[in-house]
Amino acid sequence: MFGMKPVVLFAVALALHAGAALAATTGDPVTVVSKFGGTDEFVYYIWDTGDGRWMPGSRGMAKADAPAELVWWKPGDYRTQWTGITLSGRKQSGEGKAVKVVGEAKPPGELLASGTPAPFRSRDAYGSGSAGLKLAGLKRIDWLVIHPASGGNFPQDFSIQTSTDGGERWQPVMSAGFVYFPDPGKNEVWIPLRGVAADAVRVMVPRGNDLGGGSYGWDIGKIEAFGGSDFPWTIEHGSSSDVQAWNNLWLNFGLAANEVHERFDPWWQTDRPLDGGLRAMGSTIWQYWDALKLSWLGKSPDTERLKSAIVNIDVGPDGYVWAAQGHEKHLDHSRHYTTNSSFIRAVAHHYLMQRDRAFLETKDPKTGETVLEKARRAMTFQLETLHGRDGLLVFDDPQHDGTASSLGGNYWDFWLFGHKSAFDNALFFDSLRMMAELEESLGNIGRAKELRDLRVEVRKRFNETFWDAEKGRYIGWEDVNGKRHDYGFTDLNLLALAYGLADPEQAKSILDWMDGTRKVAGDDAHDVYHFGFAPRSTTVDAARGNPRMVNTWNGELDVSPGGTAAFGEQIQNGGSIFVTSYHDLHARRACRGPEDVFARWRGIAEEFENDQLRRDPDNGRGHSDVVGILREFPESGLIPYFFIDGILGLSPVAGGLRIEPSLPQAWPSATVRDFEFAGKKYSITADRSASAPKMEGNRLVAHADGAWLLTPDGNLSKVERIIPSEEPASPDTRPENQGAWASRPCVAQNGIHAETSLQTGGTPVLPEEASPPSSSTERAVYYETFRDGRDYSRILRTAFAARGWEIVEDSSTGKILRVHFRFDQKAKDGLLIFDLPPTHLTGFRLRIRNPASNEAFVSASFGTTDGRAVIFADQALPPDGLWLDYEGEISKGFKSVLAAGKALPKEPLEGTGRTALTVNKLFFKFRLPPGLPQEVREFTFDISLLEAFSR
Repeated sequence: MFGMKPVVLFAVALALHAGAALAATTGDPVTVVSKFGGTDEFVYYIWDTGDGRWMPGSRGMAKADAPAELVWWKPGDYRTQWTGITLSGRKQSGEGKAVKVVGEAKPPGELLASGTPAPFRSRDAYGSGSAGLKLAGLKRIDWLVIHPASGGNFPQDFSIQTSTDGGERWQPVMSAGFVYFPDPGKNEVWIPLRGVAADAVRVMVPRGNDLGGGSYGWDIGKIEAFGGSDFPWTIEHGSSSDVQAWNNLWLNFGLAANEVHERFDPWWQTDRPLDGGLRAMGSTIWQYWDALKLSWLGKSPDTERLKSAIVNIDVGPDGYVWAAQGHEKHLDHSRHYTTNSSFIRAVAHHYLMQRDRAFLETKDPKTGETVLEKARRAMTFQLETLHGRDGLLVFDDPQHDGTASSLGGNYWDFWLFGHKSAFDNALFFDSLRMMAELEESLGNIGRAKELRDLRVEVRKRFNETFWDAEKGRYIGWEDVNGKRHDYGFTDLNLLALAYGLADPEQAKSILDWMDGTRKVAGDDAHDVYHFGFAPRSTTVDAARGNPRMVNTWNGELDVSPGGTAAFGEQIQNGGSIFVTSYHDLHARRACRGPEDVFARWRGIAEEFENDQLRRDPDNGRGHSDVVGILREFPESGLIPYFFIDGILGLSPVAGGLRIEPSLPQAWPSATVRDFEFAGKKYSITADRSASAPKMEGNRLVAHADGAWLLTPDGNLSKVERIIPSEEPASPDTRPENQGAWASRPCVAQNGIHAETSLQTGGTPVLPEEASPPSSSTERAVYYETFRDGRDYSRILRTAFAARGWEIVEDSSTGKILRVHFRFDQKAKDGLLIFDLPPTHLTGFRLRIRNPASNEAFVSASFGTTDGRAVIFADQALPPDGLWLDYEGEISKGFKSVLAAGKALPKEPLEGTGRTALTVNKLFFKFRLPPGLPQEVREFTFDISLLEAFSR
């Protein structure tokens, strides 16, 4: 993950037979387990690796199994032992496993710095001191090695701290805090730091050992730091503050690698004062977020755990997805109807990222129902039971009718969202997108189109129901009595922008309100970014409601002034939750472009530099949920994940991995390493200086201002770029696409929310004569057709249309009516090109006529996803408006196959019995017959039917 060999954060534990030696390879980790037991105390473990090293780990409950990852850099046979030390000083030791290490000896990384500190002495029993290293700039630290002094006197209590500003401010490495540390003798102490980005590191000792005679102190022989200069996420010419913030945010809140976890489990939270980041959460409400964070990491223990959670989650007979395994209701309190959209999107995202069909076919051990069947049934529940097919989710459940007597029913369960909930409908809208991508990837084009078409109606109904024109923002919900409820819900409004529900005017209104340039009458707070790291959750005090529209959890939460949940002092009542910044960044990316994103990002990064956002303040009135960053908020890790799906624009879609970067001008390039897609790891770079995309091994470099599609089999092609630069595209100039995209000019979709163009393939290599003209326009075309009772409808977009083309469409259906071409002396032929989603085809049919009195010719070709162009023979278009059915099949009729501009023999296709191709473009070339007089300039081709079919 971190591009380093000493530590692999997601190593798979080897299967063991009792008493058998573990097998390991030099530089690769092996998982071992210890357990103190018998007490509720916290404990940490020190592993003796048998080669003169001690490796201490993090704290956790003594009753829990404590896995650790040990690494050797020299081959040999080793016997491991462990010692557990509680926070009260109790010790217990145990035998570990024998380990046989094979492979060549290798270094533990680059030696970043080393030093020999002077002995520390003090007359104060509680005099603190430190010994550290300053590095040559920002580095990735994997290991800190402490060599004991020859005379002993190793510090008994110490912790490791790092700095990113040369030692002005120091931050703790939460997993590296030790008390009652035993004398290591001659053993070196190797402390894993797992890739923390820092330019200085130190050992902080709060008190010295009692040396007698009123003297206190400690001695260290030498300190060494090992690591490297490369980071998981790299920014060319990026400031050190940006580089460390992206990488350390991911380390702390994405992987939660250096955090303290009560059960030695990064899926399990820890209470104060050791609370920190989480890697994931088992509840269904978090499943989509878990998939975003984990699915690109390949087949790790965490992705296997995610898959298990998806497979085993209960889906009731009615299609409602339960809140957790064995629990229908969240905290056994109330249904959360967003569990269905979360589950659907988790299934779709995970599959589209990993392309593991076996995952979709895995059966629930209780019911025998496959993952795919459960996802489809979950969608049916939304469409039928919750009335989504009519364009809007509506809850008939009296417990969720949006009135003061109802219950909270989504992530923001302090509020009584119900009946017609904007938040639930926004997630429903996105689940239609994700399910359509999944269905299309499986070849179910008709179903995908049905879901996308429904998004048009959902978007329309969403705006009719939830937009408040007077306040210029979306309300929270409309209750069963028709009353509308608005408390200035920032996260909801940002989701609407990020998911493409708003138009440019709405987007401007919302972002102006967020930025404080527009004030809304009746708001109790206009400083939306009061907390710095994220917006306030609401701008209207919950105490204003009459009755109050909140879930008080049996009176525990009091929103009255001075109460336990007063405005500004409770996460959902004017407080803040970090995940809102993820939606904020995506909203700005979609509607304003990278410079606006960068400005907001800098605000987040500066807050992180202060204290790494280790904030969990108490409001002084018996409640600690003022801000939501640590503990049960693994979604905090989505903010650094924005580097992947926002900055680099990486998102899995039906046709492959979409790559559409959005870099600020200050960054010439950006890179993510060890990104796994479809079973292969890539290093992906967006680079403004790249002249052409290139793939060298697993290293992919693409131009930062382009858009690309990486297919599951590793082919890279260029596609249409659809995100804006700085301003929202206007309806007249934006690229048009099918369905909802065609009606949302603001959101020129970002990576995770893209529409049709995310499914298109790239431009294949064409013969020179068929190269598209330099002057081009972009249009959108619908066509629909049926064959043998099956719907083979496709959405086509003309990627290129030579100067002179005029395309006439039916304004109500978008269906192409007429293509008109005016020939002139510089253009004796014309090329019309249609993009398709990568489609498995055996042939095509074009019904076409030439109303002029002169004969013309048309030839067709397929562009395939493997970069070939299959050219079909010319067909004469008879004059005087006679119709021609022009049909071609893959198994016959083509006259040449070209790749890289050179003809290939047909045998590779025909000789193996190949009768179908995966096609991503259709080309139609029209030309005049030789010797036609120059005064004849115009032809019109009426296309009544354009069909791509698979027999």
